[in-house]
Amino acid sequence: MVTKIQKSADVSDATVKGEPQAAAPRSVEADIDSVLSDLNQHAASSQGAAQQQEAKQERQQIDTVKADILDLLDLVVAPARPLINWLTDEQFEQLWGKKKREEFAEPLAAIARRNGWDMRGALSDYGPYAMLAASLGPSVYVTYKVRQQQKAYFAEQAAAAGGKGGDGSAST
Repeated sequence: MVTKIQKSADVSDATVKGEPQAAAPRSVEADIDSVLSDLNQHAASSQGAAQQQEAKQERQQIDTVKADILDLLDLVVAPARPLINWLTDEQFEQLWGKKKREEFAEPLAAIARRNGWDMRGALSDYGPYAMLAASLGPSVYVTYKVRQQQKAYFAEQAAAAGGKGGDGSAST
């Protein structure tokens, strides 16, 4: 004979013989919350580790660019020392010493890294122009100074003679 089941069955009603029965069934929402919190903790820890690794790699790249900038400054400052002979050794050290160059290099390296510049690319792009300026710079500076002295000399001569122009040409 068939009897009609009056009550719908639930998974919590089923028990397997030999297994101890759980104290109380947990709600599905509690299980989901537990799983989500575990996932969030795992994601936060892995994201933190990834951020730390990324920051470490960024710091290494900045240090590499900083070393390149320091090498470039060393190449520029050493030959320029005789050209700046009016500075005493103490003044030169205060303006262009190793410690001061390191202070210059740190922010320059951060800016270069942020903008994607590296010394290899900068030197290949702008190296010829920099070398041209470095080779012509002292001559241009000396020429400019001589021209200023020449103009001053001719101005004195004009003032003394009364008939010559300030540029050294005689007025007619």
